[in-house]
Amino acid sequence: MRLARSLFYTSVGLALLGALTEMTEVIYLSLFPLFALAIGLAIRPPAGVAVEREVGKGPYRPGDEIPLRIRLRVEGGMGFILLRQPLPPEVELVEGSNVWAVFKGPRKLEKEFTIKIRVPRRGRYTLPQAEVYVEPLLKFGPGGVIPAGDVLTVTVLPLVKPPRRVRTVNTRSQIPIPLTSYSLTGPISTDFKEIREYRPGDPVKFINWKASARRGDVLVNEYEREGKKTVMFYVDARAAMGVGSFMENPLEYAVSLVASLAYYFLRRGYNVGLYVVGRGELLMPSPGNRQLYAMVKKLMEVELSQGTGEGFVGAFKKSERVLIQYSPLLVVVSNLLDSEELRTALKSVMKYYKGRPPAMVFDLFPYSMFEGKEVELIRLKKLAVENDLRGLAHVFQWDVRKTDVSSVLSKTVRMVR
Repeated sequence: MRLARSLFYTSVGLALLGALTEMTEVIYLSLFPLFALAIGLAIRPPAGVAVEREVGKGPYRPGDEIPLRIRLRVEGGMGFILLRQPLPPEVELVEGSNVWAVFKGPRKLEKEFTIKIRVPRRGRYTLPQAEVYVEPLLKFGPGGVIPAGDVLTVTVLPLVKPPRRVRTVNTRSQIPIPLTSYSLTGPISTDFKEIREYRPGDPVKFINWKASARRGDVLVNEYEREGKKTVMFYVDARAAMGVGSFMENPLEYAVSLVASLAYYFLRRGYNVGLYVVGRGELLMPSPGNRQLYAMVKKLMEVELSQGTGEGFVGAFKKSERVLIQYSPLLVVVSNLLDSEELRTALKSVMKYYKGRPPAMVFDLFPYSMFEGKEVELIRLKKLAVENDLRGLAHVFQWDVRKTDVSSVLSKTVRMVR
């Protein structure tokens, strides 16, 4: 409105000047600011602003370029429009600009803009509403910032890599999955499991009459069920897995490794389960594509636990039902600086396997990104951890800076059958 007052005062001043000097030309000149003021007041500022945003078809993985299309529609009015798409700090703009300036004339305005963004880490990212700044023609009338469009969510799934193809001779597996690691939903086999109390629905032919007579209660023979073998992943999400940056740390490498291994085993019909140590989150073992979707979704949402959280002993205790029912292959992924906790936990589950449990431990080494003598001291400490766990599990030292996920997968699948 400052411009409107300036035009009005200019017109009055010129008219007075023309009257005092008796110059007709100056009086005529004073009419031009009034004409401009009348035109500016007659034209409405841009109105009916709508913004639609659309993300290109996924799925997307960390590092992918994601196209984002933004459509601007303005129904009426005239003036200048500044459109801005705010981006979260983790999102990188790789192509185009996220700020656009357009002029709205007498006709309806429709514009489409396309940019490309890159997200270096898995997870769900929220794109805020677009900001539309409206400037009336000649700056007459109210302006301001108008939030437009709905909040948009971009989903970035964990990086899943298939193992490299390698030729190996047929040898006995170094880490065999136990024969008792079967699903409970398959047909009953002839392999005896145990004697237990009768439950409604149990077939009469399974009643153990001799044991029932001695006990005084009805007891039945339970047999193993045929089905697929089971793999149970334990992913550490405590503070030690946060060494490094937000985008590069042991937890990110662990998520990629577990997602890739889960994909490998599920494609072969195995039951696969997940437990997030430190957060107490359990995903029961199951086969099929639905389980793969559930695994990827859970891994996408895994974040570091805020407190000290539970340890491996508590994790095995909370997943005791899985250990008893399935006797699975245990796959532990962590950044170990001390062997005592995991050693105690592995010993606590020996009763479910009647001996040494089939276990694989991936001990991540993220310290190669740093320099100094301390790095070598930590490496020696991890070698001591590996020696302490020998006899209870197969330990894989994984230097995440020197070996990629595909190489680790290839070594793993050669050992597991």
